[in-house]
Amino acid sequence: MQKRSFYFNIFIWLVTVVLISCSENPHQLTVNVLNSEIPGFVKDTTLLAVQDTSYQVKTKVNTQYSYRLLLGGAFGLEARPILRFTSYLTVPDSAIVDSAKIQLSAAGSVSPGTPTFIDATIYPIVNIWTTNVDSVWGDYLQNIDRNKPLGQLEINPSDTLDYIFNLNSDGIEMVKVWADTATDPVDNYGVIIDFDQADFIQYLYAINSTKDPQLIISYHLPGDTAVYGDTLNGTYDAYVYEGSIPRIDERNYASSLIVNNTLLKFDLAGFLANQPSEISLISANLQIPVDMENSLVDPNYGLANQVTLKLITDINNPAVEVDSTKGLFAITTYWASDSSYIETSADASRKMLAEMIRQQLVQPADSNGFVISFIDSRETSSTIIDEIEFYSYLAYYKRTHPNPANHPRLKITYWIPASSRL
Repeated sequence: MQKRSFYFNIFIWLVTVVLISCSENPHQLTVNVLNSEIPGFVKDTTLLAVQDTSYQVKTKVNTQYSYRLLLGGAFGLEARPILRFTSYLTVPDSAIVDSAKIQLSAAGSVSPGTPTFIDATIYPIVNIWTTNVDSVWGDYLQNIDRNKPLGQLEINPSDTLDYIFNLNSDGIEMVKVWADTATDPVDNYGVIIDFDQADFIQYLYAINSTKDPQLIISYHLPGDTAVYGDTLNGTYDAYVYEGSIPRIDERNYASSLIVNNTLLKFDLAGFLANQPSEISLISANLQIPVDMENSLVDPNYGLANQVTLKLITDINNPAVEVDSTKGLFAITTYWASDSSYIETSADASRKMLAEMIRQQLVQPADSNGFVISFIDSRETSSTIIDEIEFYSYLAYYKRTHPNPANHPRLKITYWIPASSRL
């Protein structure tokens, strides 16, 4: 290892997987990228996966901090926003609420075809909550009062502005209770936006965005003919959801929300055994062919942060664990020119992928492979957190597909010294 580290100054040096093919004519380095006094050669090789599989590792993730709320159903998913408005500091205790409405802003939609409008209804929630994964949402239908609709609105996914729910008398009465600061705060359980049937998913801006859900009220004071108004931003919001991605045979899956991970393993030891004693990996590129007809990509977010992570459990273990070391992942969101496969994004991510390979070669017992997953785009420099902003899934061809062009592959570029100096 000391010899190898001697030769690596600038590049992330690593080594990888089953040697399937190498460049027949490796070229001598012509620029001083390592050490001009140490001649060497750059070679390329392509490795094919020796094992692949996918597992559903979670059915729910915490959506409390999402920038968008989901409403509707399509592609195997149903989702419903939940909201609480708890800050009434600017409303006098003696205020008499005359009208109230809840306003949400459109943030895009996704549908398998031409969507049909849905009638969305607001209902009161009957138990206190903070997130969508609180125990009260084990069966979400048991946590809402469907006997007391508070307002209804037709949702048209082509709308690009605001959706405004005018609350009925029951809704106004509930807002009066919320506004009464003498009332125990736990009486404010918030509302859910529900529907019966839908063929699209509507995205709405959440309180973590620049277009917060708002409760807009109009009120007057006893003995005062003046009409006052106030606008309250949401205090808590999330969305409850359930479903399963539509699967077909002979595919691996990576998906958000209903979390599936694709696992790939390559014969790193076999690759290393076919190399000289000293090599330095320059970069690596993972290419995974996609069955687009059976995939869903959010048109607003694309693939966002789909990443390659280092697998630390055995590939046959469905309790998938990854190395969550800060920054140890490679962005895997770059489309091939013909959109037939996804590959590792250029430059830094390809060097990071090479670093993950190096780590597996240094510790052969940990040479378990790679995980393809979605992570939260706001947490890419720290702890791995599942994606919560959108719903997408990719159907990747398995290594056993009859068309070799659809097999997942790992391309490695590495440097070999011309001769040993130590």
